[in-house]
Amino acid sequence: MFIKDILLSSSLRVNTKYTTIAIYGAGGAGAQLVNSLILDSKYKIYALYDDNPSLWNTEIFGIRISPPSNLLYDKDFIGKLFIAMPSVDEYSYSKVIRKVEQYKIPIMQVPSINEITKGIANIDSLRPIPIEKLLGRKVVPPFTNLLENAISNLNICVTGAGGSIGTELCMQILRLNPKKLLLIDFSEVSLYNLINKINEDLSSRNINIEVIPLLGSTTNYMFLKNNFMKHKIDVVYHSAAYKHVPLLEYNVLNAIKNNIFSSLNVCKASLCANVKKVTLISSDKAVRPTNIMGSTKRISELIFQAYDSQLNNNSINQKKNTIFSIVRFGNVLESSGSVVPLFKEQISKGGPITLTHKDIIRYFMTIPEAAQLVIQASQISKGGEVFILDMGEPVKIMDLAIKMIRLSGLELKNADNLQGDIEIVITGLRPGEKLYEELLIGGDCYPTEHPLIYLANELSIPYEELMTKINDLKSAYNNMDRTNALNLMNELLPDWQRSKINS
Repeated sequence: MFIKDILLSSSLRVNTKYTTIAIYGAGGAGAQLVNSLILDSKYKIYALYDDNPSLWNTEIFGIRISPPSNLLYDKDFIGKLFIAMPSVDEYSYSKVIRKVEQYKIPIMQVPSINEITKGIANIDSLRPIPIEKLLGRKVVPPFTNLLENAISNLNICVTGAGGSIGTELCMQILRLNPKKLLLIDFSEVSLYNLINKINEDLSSRNINIEVIPLLGSTTNYMFLKNNFMKHKIDVVYHSAAYKHVPLLEYNVLNAIKNNIFSSLNVCKASLCANVKKVTLISSDKAVRPTNIMGSTKRISELIFQAYDSQLNNNSINQKKNTIFSIVRFGNVLESSGSVVPLFKEQISKGGPITLTHKDIIRYFMTIPEAAQLVIQASQISKGGEVFILDMGEPVKIMDLAIKMIRLSGLELKNADNLQGDIEIVITGLRPGEKLYEELLIGGDCYPTEHPLIYLANELSIPYEELMTKINDLKSAYNNMDRTNALNLMNELLPDWQRSKINS
């Protein structure tokens, strides 16, 4: 200890360009981190903080442990705050992050216990905190019976399998022991990456499940029907769709083809192949849509509702037992086109972060949680339901951007801090973009057996009436008649607020 003190004082005299840091978490990981950093000339440890009162006013290597409330008085003396709580659960971790990020100190974290014990990372391998840690909420464990009954020993198909949600659905499904998993995607690269990921996962668990990757489009009815029948598909998760809001405002006809007609094809093929359950992955943008993406998703919902109501008609299709349902939710973290990966990329390049409006808000959920809830909702379904996932509290995107800067260990650059690292630039709302999203069209929402899955009471359109309009929409598409197609969509969705580009 005497030699260590001499070396420490010597290093501080030689190198004055150190960063003053504090450590939150004075348990085993915190003690290891202190031991690793105390001789590092890049850092000077100012203080330790912990939630456990029994540790307050004790010391680790001469550094006093204080209650977290002391951060209010110490924050101006701390350059960075290191979180050393690798074994705590997600919800408790997010509570700590929310508590300390108010002090506007750049925050870093130590690796997880799993990474440390496996030798993947050292205790002092500090890294930015993932934004999902901040947005985390109390975890509701999945209902095992719902998950297993939805997948186990069944032939499952996921359309849009290579997308963000599709990929996670596939990985969750494979852990529930399906008999067969059919992957459908139009993108060769996405499908190639997915099958490599699946093979690696199955190999690591020494499990043999038949996985069939198919390159093809859900706009091809015969392709869907033949493969549903050939592989005796029991359950379909229809995730394939174009989803990028501004892009689709300029590509109306292709959005109609890829989103609306593919949903129609999935319903027709599922009915023909006697698929047991078909679930549409929908979006909060389908509620009172202001853009092409949302309107095509809402019409897809109407198609699923109409197919189910047709089967409930006592005079039609008595031998068919296909169950159609819809699951609607908001943004998922890290999904393609989401603000989170965009902001991460912009931060990694030194900024600026581009934000369309200072007051824009969105709902967020992690991809794994969304995928699990989709599978559970499909098992709950009895036919024709529009399920709403509990997305928690909405998040102001400006606040999200500022927090991501701090969680990256950097500072916001603005008029009050010209020496900061990352600036935020307001660019203006894009065509069809809303300030806020909604999950319900009507005001009625009812609980189900799962606390995070609700049942919406939404209006539908009778099958014959809807199909007449859809056929007219097909004619407009075949004639490349964009104006007529837009007008027909407006007839189906009287509350659709078209953007200036498509007005």
